[in-house]
Amino acid sequence: MSYSGKYKAAVITAARKPIELWEYDHIDPGAGCINIAVVRAGVCGTDLHLWQGDSEYEEPFIIGHEGLGRVIALGEGVKTDHSGMPVAVGDVVY
Repeated sequence: MSYSGKYKAAVITAARKPIELWEYDHIDPGAGCINIAVVRAGVCGTDLHLWQGDSEYEEPFIIGHEGLGRVIALGEGVKTDHSGMPVAVGDVVY
């Protein structure tokens, strides 16, 4: 299955500046990769430290890595997840 469209991401562009919402083009997953449409994502303490400038990172930086979503595309060769369980388009992941 191929998915086309756009997605949005919360982005830190500089320490202590307003977080921006950027739009990106969707790309198909590479071999061995899975694309997930994230429905919910949490911002954790690490993200807060990045925004405050307490940690080094390359800007711009997409935050919110604690997510819940659905598999929308499987790259070539993907049949299972990292634990060996079968994975398919439409599966809920968290």
